[in-house]
Amino acid sequence: MLWVAFTPEEWVRQHVLHYLLYQKSYPRLLIHVEERVMVNGQPQRADIVVYGRDTKPFLLIECKAAHIAIGEDTIWQVATYNSVLKAAYFAVTNGMGIGVFQTTDTGVSYWGTDFPEYPKREMEVIE
Repeated sequence: MLWVAFTPEEWVRQHVLHYLLYQKSYPRLLIHVEERVMVNGQPQRADIVVYGRDTKPFLLIECKAAHIAIGEDTIWQVATYNSVLKAAYFAVTNGMGIGVFQTTDTGVSYWGTDFPEYPKREMEVIE
């Protein structure tokens, strides 16, 4: 068990985790908290990384305290982490608002204000 200080940022993170698990039905075992990311040779920690069933990062989330505005600096931070992780989506939230971005082969675009649905498992067809 990992114990962490219950800071305003941690309050946001715990609520995001609850939302991902119980509202969006993300698989618990594929959610990593405080994931280590090496950025320019320096260790950083991504708040939440959700992996796809293919083991590739699906969603990266950076959580900020409610009093921290979501703006260019916070988006740049999570985009920098994602330049290493290469998740299909990345997001920043302060618990009051969410900005989600999608990465594709052609670049990054604004995606919306809610986390994407976790990809459903394709059913095998047995004949």
